[in-house]
Amino acid sequence: MIYQNIKSIADSQGISIRKIELDTGITPSSIYHWNEVKPSVDKVAKVAKYLGVTVEEILDGSEG
Repeated sequence: MIYQNIKSIADSQGISIRKIELDTGITPSSIYHWNEVKPSVDKVAKVAKYLGVTVEEILDGSEG
């Protein structure tokens, strides 16, 4: 769910998951696995800030 929410927000902004990982220093392919492996709050917050959304929007999928 987290991955799909991030992917949806990123797609709407024309940003790839790989670019998010590169620009935020997150290990390559990590975000893809966030549905199976719970990410740290710090990493989710970093992605949220990068995309200009709240952590809640990433967790519940409601893009503001």
